[in-house]
Amino acid sequence: MSSLISSILSPEVLLKILGVVLAVLLILGVAAYFYLTKNFGKWEKVFNIPALKPVPLFGMEAAYLLAKKSSNDHVISHYNAFKGHR
Repeated sequence: MSSLISSILSPEVLLKILGVVLAVLLILGVAAYFYLTKNFGKWEKVFNIPALKPVPLFGMEAAYLLAKKSSNDHVISHYNAFKGHR
């Protein structure tokens, strides 16, 4: 019984399992990235409405959500970004 366990948990098998797990995580990460960013730029492409470039997971609200800008400054910067398109 112990030889069976030691053969299953040999370093070669553990490295193969680790490689498979890392490959699956990489594929899932790339798939999640493309799924979350597939609509970036939709307003510009489909409706010809200019928009700020979004950041994955945060959209255009990254500076506000990461507390780099106050909510007031954030709204003003969005408003002033496209002065010629009002």
